Amino acid sequence: MRAFVEVDHIVGTKCIEAAVALKKRFENDCFVQICVFAQDPIFSGEHDYQNRSLMKKALAEYKNEIDVLGTTPYVESDHKTAIRNIEWAIHAALQRNIHLDFHLDYNLDAEKEATIWDVVRVLSKTEWPHKTNRTVVLGHCTRLTLLPDPALKRLVLEMKRAGLPISFIGLPTSDLYMMGRPVEGEATEPRLRGTLQIPILIREPYRLSCAIGINNVGNSFTPWGSADPLRLASLGVGIYQAGTIADAELLYECVSTRARRAIGLESLGPGNLKVSVGDPAKHLLLFENDGMEMKMAGSGVSIPKRTRRSVQEVVWDPPGVEGRRVLRLA
Repeated sequence: MRAFVEVDHIVGTKCIEAAVALKKRFENDCFVQICVFAQDPIFSGEHDYQNRSLMKKALAEYKNEIDVLGTTPYVESDHKTAIRNIEWAIHAALQRNIHLDFHLDYNLDAEKEATIWDVVRVLSKTEWPHKTNRTVVLGHCTRLTLLPDPALKRLVLEMKRAGLPISFIGLPTSDLYMMGRPVEGEATEPRLRGTLQIPILIREPYRLSCAIGINNVGNSFTPWGSADPLRLASLGVGIYQAGTIADAELLYECVSTRARRAIGLESLGPGNLKVSVGDPAKHLLLFENDGMEMKMAGSGVSIPKRTRRSVQEVVWDPPGVEGRRVLRLA
């Protein structure tokens, strides 16, 4: 789990104190990667200096516990300050040799300049891949869905020429909720929503490193749903019109092997589901009977209520958590 912990002038460092305590408490049950996160502006607005100073304080005081630095350049007042946000975060992450995570270009405004170009430019200029083996994650990036195909291909080419270890993370549950808000009293008003087309970006001709994730549960960004990755993969079938067996396997990768690679737990690669001799034992076991049975009328025989025997069946109809166990051997 990559846990985003906000630091700002309102909460100070209280959230990170709680995150560190929880990480230790659950260390035998869950691997937690703490991302110290600037959700508020750090180069514009009334509290920019205070927010930035608190981020620096958290990075210094919790240097042994923090694995990732994250910011949200799109909350800055204009494009110029968004670039300053990006430059500060890249240099701060490099200085501390930690992963980088931007929530970026969260809009559907064709008139608004996409800051992804600035991220690629600054990362290339600082020679990120030659100075660190840490990864870079870009979340949301809904503005990219408006890029014409030639521009998107040019972006991919620039990233690959520079050897940048960038992964794009689709966050469809928050994207669907946060975008397309209704105009009061306007039942016919267009309500545009957008989320990265993750399966398309993974395949030819783009071949990008991508995954899907759950951004928030139970707050103003996403008050609905659960934190269950399998249910997110299942939702992806409808969101991406991904109804084939190959699609189901790709969606499963997007919440498992590809997600692990995106946050730096394994080297960047294809992320397929193939299991080979000598691989580390980190698997999800799905019980055949899902923990639930039903009686055959008149026979007294119990049969599984729903049996899944393939990846696509798991994605199309995820078993309940009572029918799963995580296996992780040291």
